[in-house]
Amino acid sequence: MLPVVTILCIIGAYAINSSVFDVLIMAIFGLIGFVMRRKGYSVAPMVLGIVLGSLMDANFRRAVSLASAGDNLIISMFSRPISLILIAFILISLFSNFKFVKTGVRKLFSRGSDKGQEE
Repeated sequence: MLPVVTILCIIGAYAINSSVFDVLIMAIFGLIGFVMRRKGYSVAPMVLGIVLGSLMDANFRRAVSLASAGDNLIISMFSRPISLILIAFILISLFSNFKFVKTGVRKLFSRGSDKGQEE
């Protein structure tokens, strides 16, 4: 089944623009995906980045052009409540992966459970 899927992928990549360059790009990303899978990395974030990258870029450009109408670009983009909530979630997800944060949270919750058992 693998040879059939490979041939169909090559035909599909060539059929889009009738270009060998597209087939080479497909092969390069296939090789990158193979290496990522061999090394234990998840392939899904890369696929999401490739698929959603252009959509995110277009919306980011739109947001910057709308925010540039104000006095200060940074304040007008990041002072809205939804922006602050998203920034907080991003910071929480980034810092929760550090070892010292994990041990501090574990100690914090273990102290709280010890007090509940004493009473």
